[in-house]
Amino acid sequence: RLPQTVQILIGLIHLGFGSVLLMVRRGHAGMLFIEGGVPFWGGACFVISGSLSVAAEKSHTSCLVRSSLGTNILSAMAAFAGTAILLMDFGVTNWDVGRGYLAVLTIFTILEFFIAVIATHFGCQATRAQANTPVIFLPSAFSTDFNIPSPAASPPPAYDNVAYMPKESSE
Repeated sequence: RLPQTVQILIGLIHLGFGSVLLMVRRGHAGMLFIEGGVPFWGGACFVISGSLSVAAEKSHTSCLVRSSLGTNILSAMAAFAGTAILLMDFGVTNWDVGRGYLAVLTIFTILEFFIAVIATHFGCQATRAQANTPVIFLPSAFSTDFNIPSPAASPPPAYDNVAYMPKESSE
């Protein structure tokens, strides 16, 4: 659940920082990030995809899983576009406060991109799984042959209750 929560929080951070930048940018050169509304449509995508991912995790209905998959794909594309726009604005903006906001938002947008791509990967695996079959993710280093017979258990060795046995004297 942590990645979904992080998605929602990143979306809220985008909405909040976008609102602050919108209010304080007056008099400064227009930033494509704000002019294009990236923090608002990007933040909305991130909040919606995180919320649908949480809902899909709670109830594994096919509709929710597919909706979560679709919104995570949309979020990955929005994060990719947002990162490109942020980097362009970062190179053009000479306003120090704006650059600080853009740097923080760039870090969060890149994080959102990776979370959305990973969630999309697992969503694809979940939609390919057979109906009513739980999806188990195993690293490729493990074998999936769980029918290996266990070795026959031998009984534990017998122990004597004698703690010390003296040597026989030769005298």
